[in-house]
Amino acid sequence: MTELASLSAPDRPRFGAREFAILALAAILPLAHCWDAPFLAYDDGAHVLEHWALKAETPWHALFVPHADETYFPVTLLSYRIDQTLFSGWLDAWKGSWAPGVRGMTALYHFGASAVLLCMFARLGLGRSAALALAAGFALHPLQCETVGWVSERKNALAGLFGFLSVYAWLGIPRDKWRAPLSSLALLAALLSKQSALGLVPLLAALEIGGWSGPAGRPVWREPGGWKRAALNLALPCLLAGVFIWLGIRGHRAYLMPPPGGSVFTALLTDTEILLRYLFNIVAPVRLSAAYGIEPLVSLSDPRLWLNAALLFGLIALSFRWGRDRARVALGWLWFFGALGPSLNLIAIPYLMADRYVYLALPGFLLVAAETLAGLWRLESRGPRAEALLRALVCALLAVWGLCSIQRSAVWRDTGSLFADAVRKEPRAAFARYALGQTLFERWYARKESTDLHTREEADRFRELAFEQWEAMLDCVDAERQLRRATVALEVGKNRLEQGRAELARKALEAAAEPGAGMADQPDVRAEALGWLGVMAQAEQRWEEAQARFDEALHLQPENAELRIARTRILLTRAGQAPRGSAERNARLDAAAADLSTIPDGSPWSATATQLRDELERNR
Repeated sequence: MTELASLSAPDRPRFGAREFAILALAAILPLAHCWDAPFLAYDDGAHVLEHWALKAETPWHALFVPHADETYFPVTLLSYRIDQTLFSGWLDAWKGSWAPGVRGMTALYHFGASAVLLCMFARLGLGRSAALALAAGFALHPLQCETVGWVSERKNALAGLFGFLSVYAWLGIPRDKWRAPLSSLALLAALLSKQSALGLVPLLAALEIGGWSGPAGRPVWREPGGWKRAALNLALPCLLAGVFIWLGIRGHRAYLMPPPGGSVFTALLTDTEILLRYLFNIVAPVRLSAAYGIEPLVSLSDPRLWLNAALLFGLIALSFRWGRDRARVALGWLWFFGALGPSLNLIAIPYLMADRYVYLALPGFLLVAAETLAGLWRLESRGPRAEALLRALVCALLAVWGLCSIQRSAVWRDTGSLFADAVRKEPRAAFARYALGQTLFERWYARKESTDLHTREEADRFRELAFEQWEAMLDCVDAERQLRRATVALEVGKNRLEQGRAELARKALEAAAEPGAGMADQPDVRAEALGWLGVMAQAEQRWEEAQARFDEALHLQPENAELRIARTRILLTRAGQAPRGSAERNARLDAAAADLSTIPDGSPWSATATQLRDELERNR
C-alpha cells in the first residue's frame, strides 16, 4: 500500500520544516496578484477603515460588548487594531495603503489553519503524504481567494484557525478533564471571530460519540456510562453554540430575510442546488464568483430538485461504496454538511451562496475524496508504477488548483474587476449587477466635474453603463433579496423618466414601490416611487390611478407636505369633473381641504397651499 493511498497508518507521522514550508507556499498562492492591492470599496471601509472599533478613542475591551443589529466578531476587530498599529504608518508611506499588511496577516492565519489541519489529518490516521496533500489542497484552493484576498473576510481565517484547533484538541488530548475545556476555549475564540464556527459543534459531537477522541477509542454505546460522559463533555460546546446562535440572530436581525422560496421547506429544496454547486466549485473551480444568482426551488415537481438530489445522493452512495474506511467517509460528510449548516439559509440573509461559506467545510469533503480515492486505489495494482501514477495525478490536481488560485487572485485587486468578473460568470446574480453598477457610478462621480471634454464624455458613459447594470439587476432571479433594491429601482426609474422612456421608468418605479423584508423595506423610498408613479398617471390624465398612488404614498409618509400638495391638486382636478353641488364633488373638495389643513404656516409649501385654498373656494 502506498503512503499516499493509505489512510490507516499505524504510527502517526511527524512533520518537519519541509512540510510546513510547502504549506506556507500553498497558503500565499491566493494572494499572488492582489497582495499589494489597496482596500476594496466592497465592505472594507465599513468593516475596517471606518469601523468604530478601530478609532483611537475606543478602548480595546469595548470591542467585546455585543450590540443589537451589529455583527459580533470582537477577536477579528482586535486583530485589525493590531494590524493598524503594525502597518498603518510605514506601509501607507510605501504602498499608499496598509491593506497589504492586513492581507499578509490573514495569509499567516490561513497558514496556521492549514498547519492545524495537517496535524489533525494525521490524528485521524492519514499517512504523511495524504495528510500533506489534503492540507495543501485546502491552503491553495481557489475558493480561499475570497477569504485571504478580501480584507473584510479576515474573520473566516481566524474562525478556521481557532475552530480547527478546537477539533484538534478534542482529538489529541486524551483526558476528559482537559479535553473539553481546552477545546471549548478554542471554540470560543473561533466564535468570537465569526459565528459560522457554530458548524464545527456537530463535528465535535461526532468525534465524541463515535469514539475518535479519548483513550478508549470506542463509540460511546460500547462503553459503560459512555453516554453520560459524552453529554458532560459536550455540555460546554453546546452552551456556547446556544449563546452564539442568539447573538448571531440579534446581530443580524436587520439583515434577516425570508428563506429562499419563502419557507424552511423551500430552503431545504433550494439547498440541494447550492450544495451541488459547492461540490462542483471544489472539484472544478473554474467559475468562482463574488456573487451567485440562485433561483429558489419551490416545488417537489421541479425537475432541478430531482436531478440535484440524484447527483448528491449518488456521490454520497459511491463514496461509501468505494471508500476505504466508511467511518472516516461518514465523518467527512458530517464535517462538510455540519460546517456549511449555518450558511444553508434556514435562517436566511440576502446572500444565499458565497465562496467564503465553504472555508470551514472544505476539509470534510477533501477527507471524503481522499478516502474514496484510497478505496478505489485498493482495487487496482499497487506496484511502483501505480504509486508513481497516483502521486503524479494528485500533484497535477494540486498544480491545477494552484494555477486557478493564482489566476483568481487577480480579480481581487480592485472592485471593478471583481464584479465585472461576477457579472460575466453569474449574469443572473442581482448583487453582482448592483455592485458593478455602483463601481461605474463612482467612476462617473469622480469625473463629472472635469474641465476636460473627453473626461466628461467618459463620465457620462460610465453613468449610463451604471444604470444599465442596475436596470438588469431588477430582472435577476434573486432581485427581491437585495437590500438596496428599492433605492436602485427608484434611481433607475427617475433616470428613465428623465430620458423620456416611460415604460422602463414605470417598470422600475413599480419595483421600487414593492415592500421588502427587514432592511430591504424602505418606506421613504417606496413613498417617493409611488409619488412619481402618481405624477406619471397625472400626466397621462389617469386621475383615479394618480390619486390611488398618492393615497398609498401618504399611507407610508403621512407627514410629507409635498405629497399632500400633489394629492390636493388631483382632488381639485377630479372635483372639477363632477357637477357642482354633487356629493361626489363636495367629498373631493372636503378631502382637499383636509390635506391643506395639515400644511403649517411657515412651511416651504405654505404659499402653494394658500393658492390651492383659493382655488378650492372658487370650486365650492
